[in-house]
Amino acid sequence: MLKEDKDIKNSDDDILNRANFAESLASNIQNYFDRKPVNNCLTIGLMGEWGSGKTSLLNMTEEYLKESKIKIIKFNPWLYSSYNQLVGQFFDELIIEFTDSRDVSLSGFLRQYKIKVNELELAKKLAVVGTSLIDSRLGSGVERILGSSSEEENLAYLKKKINGQLAGRKVVCIIDDLDRLSRDEIAEMFKLIKIMADFKNMIYIVSFDKDVVAKALDDDYGGEKYIEKIINVPLYVPLITTDELTNLLLEEVDRLRDQYELSVDYSRLKRFLNFYPMAQDKQFGVIHFFKNLRDIKRFINILEFNIELIKDEVNFADFFVLTALQVFHLDIYNKIKYNEYLLTDHHYYDGVAISKDEIIESKKRDFEKFCDDENITLILKKLFPMMSYIYDSNHYNFHFKNFDEQLLICHPKHFKSYFKLDDVVKVLPEKEVNILVEMINSKESVDEIFNNLNDLGLNKITLFFEYMLNRLERIVKKRYFIKILFLVEERLGSEVYNCRYTPRNIQDLIMNSLYKIDKNCRFEILKENFELCDNFDLLCYLWRYINENNYNIYVADEEILSSDELDYLRQVLKDKLNITEIVPWDSSKFIEIMTIYEILDLTEINDTIISNSLITAEDVLSFLNIFNHDDKKSNSSRVYVGEMKKYCNIEIIKNKVNDLPPEYNEEQVVKSFLKGYDLINN
Repeated sequence: MLKEDKDIKNSDDDILNRANFAESLASNIQNYFDRKPVNNCLTIGLMGEWGSGKTSLLNMTEEYLKESKIKIIKFNPWLYSSYNQLVGQFFDELIIEFTDSRDVSLSGFLRQYKIKVNELELAKKLAVVGTSLIDSRLGSGVERILGSSSEEENLAYLKKKINGQLAGRKVVCIIDDLDRLSRDEIAEMFKLIKIMADFKNMIYIVSFDKDVVAKALDDDYGGEKYIEKIINVPLYVPLITTDELTNLLLEEVDRLRDQYELSVDYSRLKRFLNFYPMAQDKQFGVIHFFKNLRDIKRFINILEFNIELIKDEVNFADFFVLTALQVFHLDIYNKIKYNEYLLTDHHYYDGVAISKDEIIESKKRDFEKFCDDENITLILKKLFPMMSYIYDSNHYNFHFKNFDEQLLICHPKHFKSYFKLDDVVKVLPEKEVNILVEMINSKESVDEIFNNLNDLGLNKITLFFEYMLNRLERIVKKRYFIKILFLVEERLGSEVYNCRYTPRNIQDLIMNSLYKIDKNCRFEILKENFELCDNFDLLCYLWRYINENNYNIYVADEEILSSDELDYLRQVLKDKLNITEIVPWDSSKFIEIMTIYEILDLTEINDTIISNSLITAEDVLSFLNIFNHDDKKSNSSRVYVGEMKKYCNIEIIKNKVNDLPPEYNEEQVVKSFLKGYDLINN
């Protein structure tokens, strides 16, 4: 049965042992009233985070107060949306509560008081006066406000009569959910309590999240200091302990086990809930995702909604952990979802350890990008033994038979079962990925492969190339796969790149595949594809990447290509430049065309373009702005001009700047250029 997010109504339902706190609060209120006379209005602030149990504590406090002769009035301002409604409804609640034979005079005075407040639009005057009233001189400030005219004197007279009628009474007004109001409504409720309705023999208990209210009032009212002026007695909801949270969660697990006939490995579950890593004295675990009872209810509802549908296909402890990540750290959950081949081992079974350094190094880099949260990282290491081994080089002891029998998420046979309810994953089933991988490995015809890609549809094509970044180890025919990648844009059309999948996916796939090929074959493969491919942007990117990072990421001292091989490929690009007839674009595209010529060591063409294209002063400024980062660092001008110098003869630009009309000399971009030019040349 799904858990409803309802507040505790009385102490019989107390599951966090907070009844003692409520009883003590009620006793202190009673003792306050018993110290006669009570001449001042008292405001108690019950503060705690969202979901910490403030309303439940108020309910139990009310329960204990009812045992005395204290009049209890409850007001929830969240039900009303404007200042006039808040003030009017508040006084209406007071009038209703005091409408009986004994309180005829009091209810009558309150009714007149409400009318006068509305007539005089006291709210507007208070808003103008602002927080200056709420200080040690509050009384004199109120008297000035209430005594500025004969009508206002009448209002002060009514307030005096109300205080007289309240003499000898005990009134507690409970105001809940103050933090759900807007900034102005919060401020007006505080002013209502402290100025307009600060009647004698009256105690207000106001519940709110202090951080939320302080932030709402920070700019115009002073934030936390403003709260301190309003609240006479600040109280904080007792924090729920880790042990309490753990016990509550395990009680819910017991219920789910019995209700759905689950097989629960409590030993494995507790290893994830709370643990001490070796050589650390700090606790980690899933339990630290939870802050309050509301978090537990929300989590259990999601877990219970899903578990019955897949209970026979997953390990409950692993699904528990995964669901916790889904609820509290969705970004990590999504990374897990899309990284099956990173987190599980598809090639080494029967306890055989990984021996290929290139696989270890590749996965280590990917794991390091996974997350920067220590707690989550330690949990993932427990969930995926592959990750623990790669990160820490601990003994790699995969018992695949046991993992299979226990339906653990770290086993490749069961990983997908944990996501079978997720529509995002279903967009491209693993079965369809397998079909394409098998076609590539069997070297099916290029036409057949691209026909199958087209049949997937644009969205699935996007996902396929994203998935393959983590599935390259499954590609046996990497040389053939590289050929396919070079042909993607030509065969599928440029509209592919309008999706969330970008050419960078293809570029990265080519480079990652190339790294895994024997060095003696790399140049031959690149030469063949460079000569056949017409995707000039892709070729330029690949050449530049190799030129700037000319080593194998798995073997740092091994070059990808020799300098002669790089020169050959650059000449292929130069030849293609003539074939494709690339021409200069307008000034907004200068950087792109200049980059191409810089890659091809043809910066003299850039010089010609600049000389012929920068005609007007606006052209020159536009060109300068392409390189101007304006980061206000001391060396930014040097960097700015130094970068420009890579692409062209800087003297040509200097002459163009010198020819600008005098009124342009004060332009910031011009001044930065001239400063950088002097720094570079000196």
